[in-house]
Amino acid sequence: MRRTVLLLLAVALLALPGCVAVAAGAAAGYGTSRYVRNDDVRDYAAGFSAVWTATLASMKDAGYPVATDATATATQGALAVNDATVNVWQVAENLTRVRIRIGTFSTDAHRRVSAQIHDGIAQRTPPR
Repeated sequence: MRRTVLLLLAVALLALPGCVAVAAGAAAGYGTSRYVRNDDVRDYAAGFSAVWTATLASMKDAGYPVATDATATATQGALAVNDATVNVWQVAENLTRVRIRIGTFSTDAHRRVSAQIHDGIAQRTPPR
């Protein structure tokens, strides 16, 4: 009887690391999906210069301390301010893409701030 209990206990302990590995893998997968989904990417039918200027102004409106003369090349620019990372690049002559990431993981609060910044950019770059 005692041998049977010890044998069952040993088998149960061998199975435990597999469960821990599965749980750790699931947690890593969930965290990765929340990180990847945190990017908010939108395209604007305007040239890079107009969208870059609108992005800087919209970031300031959202409360981020951004210098309005932040540097960028002729076709791309990037900002990293507090918990926000913004990348702006020209896709075509009158098409510019903006990627905004607020914080590390996707949350309702981060999505609201990102949407607020994108809305500000859209208001400053009227459709052609």
